[in-house]
Amino acid sequence: MGMDSSALVQRGFALLKQGQFAAAEDCATQALAVEPGLSPALNLLAVALKVQGRDTEAAPVFGKLTQLEPRNIAHWVNLGTTLRALGRTDDALAAYDRAARLGEAGADFFYNVGLLHIDRGNFEAARVVLERARAARPDDAEIAYHFALACAETLENFQGIAALADWRRMQGLYTELIGKIGNVLMILGDLRGADEAFAWAERDPHPDAGALIQLVLGHERANRIEAAERRLGQLKQHPGRGAVSDDLTLAEARLAQRRGRHEEAVRLFGQLVQACAEPGRRHFHQFPLARSLDELGRQAEAMATLQEAHASQVAWIRATQPEVAERKRETMRVTRFGCDPGDVAQWSH
Repeated sequence: MGMDSSALVQRGFALLKQGQFAAAEDCATQALAVEPGLSPALNLLAVALKVQGRDTEAAPVFGKLTQLEPRNIAHWVNLGTTLRALGRTDDALAAYDRAARLGEAGADFFYNVGLLHIDRGNFEAARVVLERARAARPDDAEIAYHFALACAETLENFQGIAALADWRRMQGLYTELIGKIGNVLMILGDLRGADEAFAWAERDPHPDAGALIQLVLGHERANRIEAAERRLGQLKQHPGRGAVSDDLTLAEARLAQRRGRHEEAVRLFGQLVQACAEPGRRHFHQFPLARSLDELGRQAEAMATLQEAHASQVAWIRATQPEVAERKRETMRVTRFGCDPGDVAQWSH
């Protein structure tokens, strides 16, 4: 005699804890065959699908659960996280908003909402939400890093540096994250802290692909070109390099430009521009692309690329810093005024 639906669900969740995701999914399917629409079985199915990376299948199941149990906070949170993974950021935000209205206020929740705002390019909102997550869990390295990243994007440098002041004693550190901390500290202007983070990351005798790309980008940014190239060589031989393919192309492009290999840089930056689905982010690759085009004497192409880059940058500012985009006075009004030549002659280098 087979198990009833409740027993199947109970067994399925036990299998989930053991990492047997496909078997758990099978239990959920059997339970739903016995009792269609059973909420615990649907929840088991949705979770089993999600942990297998099948978000497209998991999303409608979580959606059905929110309809069956609209006051269950976990369903709305799970729906939001699944929709975020699918790139449906507006729908994900609506799901998270519903969870917040129902009373969700945990550190993990604010962390995930913060990541969603980063995905949306709304770094001001991300900073505010991640600050709440950090207040609840000040020793969490992942939360502190993403909060500092949002600070860097909103020019709150001192706040970002302060958030990472004790990163060495935080919980959840691993080599890739330490490399990321080093890179964001460099952006924030804490060069000594960045160097220390990279030194820590360098001690890992077996860095994974994620750690290697952070070291490559960090060394390049710090003008340690030989070290960057050495780590890039390791990364290109690493079996996990496919997981960081876009950043790998970026690193190759930057290093090619550094070494004066502008034909290669044009090709690689061009690939990154073409692959960038969001027009507001393309300028990050278009500005260096224009530089290499100019070095090759292709001025007309460089100017056309710069025009596109400036349009992209304006779109980015409007999306991420609307208060700057909407202010009435001219951003560069200071350029109307000149300087006394005698003063200029006395300026230090």
